[in-house]
Amino acid sequence: MPARSHASHPPPPGTPSRFRIPTVPGGHNAVPKDNTYAIPPVLGDSLLALSDIVGAPAAAEIEATGKLSFHCIGDSGRGPGTNQQAVAEAMSRDIDPANHATSPAFLLHLGDVIYGDGKRDLYDDEFYRPYTDYHNKIIAVPGNHDGEEGLTIDTTSLEAFVENFCAPPGTQPPKAIQFGSEMVNQPGVYWMLETKLLDLIGLYSNAAEDFGILADNPARGVADVGDVQTKWLKKMLTRINADRARGTRRALIFAMHHPPYAQGLQTRGFGHPGSPEMLQQMDDACAAVGIMPDAVLSGHTHCYARYMRRVPQSGRTIPYIVNGAGGHAVEPAPNNFNFTVDNVTYANGAPHKGLVPAHGATSGFGYLMVTIDAANIDLAYSLVDSNHRQLFETTRVPLA
Repeated sequence: MPARSHASHPPPPGTPSRFRIPTVPGGHNAVPKDNTYAIPPVLGDSLLALSDIVGAPAAAEIEATGKLSFHCIGDSGRGPGTNQQAVAEAMSRDIDPANHATSPAFLLHLGDVIYGDGKRDLYDDEFYRPYTDYHNKIIAVPGNHDGEEGLTIDTTSLEAFVENFCAPPGTQPPKAIQFGSEMVNQPGVYWMLETKLLDLIGLYSNAAEDFGILADNPARGVADVGDVQTKWLKKMLTRINADRARGTRRALIFAMHHPPYAQGLQTRGFGHPGSPEMLQQMDDACAAVGIMPDAVLSGHTHCYARYMRRVPQSGRTIPYIVNGAGGHAVEPAPNNFNFTVDNVTYANGAPHKGLVPAHGATSGFGYLMVTIDAANIDLAYSLVDSNHRQLFETTRVPLA
């Protein structure tokens, strides 16, 4: 499998460290925290194949095993020699160079790759250096900090993210060239990865701090995003449903930065709450086609938490996993699953939302390993403490 190879380029002696988060004049919060922005255009139908990530020979070898696995983190941007690098090194120990077809194939990043102003320069310390020894390719959806815009942040929303993750086909970003790395040419900031076992839909939940959104929403006063992403989502779900009608059943996972379900703000005294309006936009797209995801992955809240949602129409229970402890910071894990965000109550068994008691929540840094075969999705979360890692829990999602 082609490796994500990095040459190590430590800063020269005396170079000021950039891993501490810089601030704009008046403090980082001087940038309006709940701004939203138009979404950059995507290429074509914004589709990725496994071969676009690992190369055609490796993709064929992986898919011949009947199993696909990948790593998943969110909210990592911190720097070399920090918990971000500890998590990266823990994930790297899952990769067996002698048996690459049965190792994790790539890393899915759930956003907030970079924190702070001057994002283009911060990719040195907050992305390329910490992943020097992680030899898999990385794909990503942007987080709110990746999308924020300001005088000293990024002059245009997502400019640094697009430069590094969405370089035109056949080219590499300047930073990747500088560090001897190889990036995937993503077709956009939202995309679908199609494999023989999995349809992975990456969504951009925009740049607000206190809520995620996929399209315009009058209730939030959001009128600058448009509806191109939700129209695209319905188109992709229709494509998947047509395959299922022909007898092809692949796992379906949604991934985005902001969590549909999360405690925060009203119940714990600080931000990172769930996003009921975004959840409704996802539900509307799914209802229009008659299909639901098998699992939903998000970050933003800096802990691990598993929310289980029962869908009465299908009788299925969907895990909504918050996985935002990839290295930047940690927050307390939720201690109960009865809470209200923006006047929407997420109570255990709330009839209209279907939330049922969840059993998984923990603070501390860590990562998710997702493994798919024809019968199940396994979602295994491991905690990382320095050079130690420990499995916390595994959630199995039957696909039958």
